Amino acid sequence: MKKTSSKRKLNNRGFSLVELIVTLAIIVILAGAAAVTVSMLDSSYVEDAERGIKDYISLCRSKSMSVSASDWYVTVAKEDADYYVYLYKDVKKIVTEGGVDKEITETVLVEKKKIGRKISITYRVNMEQPAKAVTEEKGLEFHFDPATGKIVKVKSDGGYVDSDYMASGIGYIGISRNDYEINLKVFFNTGKCERE
Repeated sequence: MKKTSSKRKLNNRGFSLVELIVTLAIIVILAGAAAVTVSMLDSSYVEDAERGIKDYISLCRSKSMSVSASDWYVTVAKEDADYYVYLYKDVKKIVTEGGVDKEITETVLVEKKKIGRKISITYRVNMEQPAKAVTEEKGLEFHFDPATGKIVKVKSDGGYVDSDYMASGIGYIGISRNDYEINLKVFFNTGKCERE
């Protein structure tokens, strides 16, 4: 018996070269699969945000032309770590104060939808301008003309965009996460939005 146990000790010298190569191959395959999964997650987050923005711009344009209200607009903004898209309408009301009728405008939130987390959204009115981040303090807002459906006002970076910049006819929304990016074109004259 002593001969058997000493023989076993001599043959137990660690991993063979084949075992080591197989182990490394498995590790490389798993790392590649993980990288593909992360890339797919990045693209799905960005594409979900793209769909949300496009859907709400289209919905707001449609509602502005079909439902009577003084103003319909869509806002993209960041709230904590999440991005949301909001659909608002301004409703005119008559109120009586001291026996005098006054017309007031009340802003009503119609819908709110979370469109993304851990993404970045930027906006530029034309390609000559630098892209500006959409943040909690500085959202992005599009107002529509009820008669034509075109975009008549854009609020970006805390203020309304100068009409001279809007004369270019196109605004750009960038949505990104890590290295994956989608750019949307917003056509001011039609109120429509499409992927660049």
